[in-house]
Amino acid sequence: MFEDAKKYFPIIYDKNIPRDKRHEAIVPLWTGLHKELVGQDLTKDKLRKIILNSDFYFRHGIFEFLKAITEHDINLVIPTAGIVGAIKQSIELLKSIMPLKEPLYFGTEEEYNDKELLVKFKEPVITTLNKSLLITHESCPFIKKGTNAILLGDVIDDLYITEKLQLDNIITIGFFNTELNMSKEEYSKEFDVTILNDGDLTYVTDLIKSLCSS
Repeated sequence: MFEDAKKYFPIIYDKNIPRDKRHEAIVPLWTGLHKELVGQDLTKDKLRKIILNSDFYFRHGIFEFLKAITEHDINLVIPTAGIVGAIKQSIELLKSIMPLKEPLYFGTEEEYNDKELLVKFKEPVITTLNKSLLITHESCPFIKKGTNAILLGDVIDDLYITEKLQLDNIITIGFFNTELNMSKEEYSKEFDVTILNDGDLTYVTDLIKSLCSS
């Protein structure tokens, strides 16, 4: 499946194709991956064990970042093109060792049967390109019109996540890593702040503390 996936990567980042058309073109990649996962007899418990035994790690500075947003009562919205359940369980691991305000998650939801076996992924399919579909004032009632926000992303299309919201001020922070067909200079023109080399969350945490103290 990975070999098949590589042919979709240039489409994801091709700015010559309208975003909605790019989304339509890459949906088969996501649905194919979902089909493979359903065929693995995956349960919630197996997913939890996979996370615990994997070598994945949070971005450095995650504890200080989460502590800051919890202490200052800042709402955290996590839109993902990945597996929502995996994100939730990963955050649950953090909640077991530190106080944490419950985030709000958006993405393609899994559906489990009464034996907690994964049987399908629900519609709509959320890819890298349509995360904004679910982020509205209705789905995020704490985001009132005129709210201020900080948006974190790693691809240019993440900048559209808040397009359905009427925000007063928004600071965009991009984590530059492997954006295809785009130089560091081009990337930096899109975000207010660019953090290089898959950097940590220190800047974000310091920004939150500064804004809340003032």
